[in-house]
Amino acid sequence: MKNKKNIYFLVPAVLLIWGFISYKIYATLNLENDALIVDNNDIEFKPEKIKEVEKFTIKADYRDPFLGKLFTNKTPKKSIKKRVKPIVEFPKITYNGMIFPKEADRLTLFLIMVNNKQQFLSVGKQVDGVKLLKGNNKEITISFKNNKKTISIQE
Repeated sequence: MKNKKNIYFLVPAVLLIWGFISYKIYATLNLENDALIVDNNDIEFKPEKIKEVEKFTIKADYRDPFLGKLFTNKTPKKSIKKRVKPIVEFPKITYNGMIFPKEADRLTLFLIMVNNKQQFLSVGKQVDGVKLLKGNNKEITISFKNNKKTISIQE
């Protein structure tokens, strides 16, 4: 008999709670156009003026809690000097093509014009300060005063 009293109390409580939850879900899903229409003509936007932030520095002249000594900044300010690479002007160089050897043990020659003088160079050779580093049938890579440059074939 004692359990039946609990059931008589708990069943209506559960039904009441689930009814309340169901009503909230139903009310949320079935919204009507009850929104208020607000007249925006009387609303003004006035942005706040931005206050300039005060600049400050922190002077750390207090005792270090771990070392027991006063804090001192011993790092001297170093001036950093930027090194400017001198601009190297390459001589007038054009790549005209390459000559394949008929025999396998001979070097490939590259036809290069340096300052309007035609030169035949192989990889690693140097003429007038211009050294041929590598090349193929489309482009060559040269160095002049430790600066590299890639030149395409001129057609």
